[in-house]
Amino acid sequence: MLASPSVLAADLPQPQPAFDAGKNWQGFYSGGQFGYGWLKGEDNLGTPSSTLDSVIGGVHAGYNHQFGNLVLGLEGEANLTNLSSTTSVGFETNSDWMLAGLVRAGFAFDRFFAYGSTGVSLAEISFKSSARGTKDSNTHTGVLLGAGIEALVTDSVSVGLDYQHHWFASKTYNLGGNDFKVDGDLDLVRARVSYHF
Repeated sequence: MLASPSVLAADLPQPQPAFDAGKNWQGFYSGGQFGYGWLKGEDNLGTPSSTLDSVIGGVHAGYNHQFGNLVLGLEGEANLTNLSSTTSVGFETNSDWMLAGLVRAGFAFDRFFAYGSTGVSLAEISFKSSARGTKDSNTHTGVLLGAGIEALVTDSVSVGLDYQHHWFASKTYNLGGNDFKVDGDLDLVRARVSYHF
């Protein structure tokens, strides 16, 4: 009879270990992102700036390392878009893709990870003059700053929202014998989902 309480206690449901976000943010991950982008371009001729906007989507992959509640990671991403517009002088301009490599650093708490990011990016921009029958394109190199937050909805899947601002260096274009330089700023707002291995 004295042993009965112990026997009964063994049959009761045992408490489950608490979710440990620190163990789940560390490691490799990959996923996709989808959102909207605004590219504002300016030339060195005093032409009014042009704004291109479009949906943008792509894939990403990276690795996080955990230091207590601090998380430091490396990430690469590739995006496709259809940023297009017509400038005030009639040039058709568009950008079809963007690549970025970045460092993310932030703080993990419970199921959430808030972070800032910085890195380098590449974007292709082209100009076309239908009147002159000419076209020119360049790959612009840029730097980025961003921020975001993610939440683990399971032990392996996270969803998040992030923002990035890119500053692209100027490149020289030539349409019909006329040289002009163009630089640009790109703003991105995306939702993302990742699978953690």
